[in-house]
Amino acid sequence: MPIMFGPGAIAILISMALTIKQSPGEMLHFLAASAAIVACMAVIYLSLVYAEPILRKIGRQGIDAATRIVGFFVAAMGMGLIFNGAVEFLAPASLRDKRTAEGTGAGASPLRSACRPSPDRRG
Repeated sequence: MPIMFGPGAIAILISMALTIKQSPGEMLHFLAASAAIVACMAVIYLSLVYAEPILRKIGRQGIDAATRIVGFFVAAMGMGLIFNGAVEFLAPASLRDKRTAEGTGAGASPLRSACRPSPDRRG
C-alpha cells in the first residue's frame, strides 16, 4: 500500500492542484482532476477486491513483470517532477542572464548600454 499513499501520490496531488490553480478554465480542470481521482480509486478498489483471482491468473512471472513495468513508470514520473522543478527553479536565473546580456537588467553596466549604438544608427 505505500505506493498508493506515499510521497509520490502526495506530489501528484500537489502538482494537479497547481495546474488547476494556474489554468484559465479552473472549474473544468477541477472536475477533470476529480474524475481522474475517482477513476483511480475505482481501479485500486477493484484490483484489491479481485487480487487473489488476478494473482492466480498471471502467476509469479506476471507479478515480476508488472512490478518492473510499474517501477519504470514511477521512475519516469519522478524524473519528470525533478526536471520540471529544475526548470522552474532555473527560469528566473535565465531571464536575469538574458536581461544582463542585453544591457537592460539590474546588473547591466550603464556605460556599456550608453556606448552601444542605437538600432537606427548603424554604420
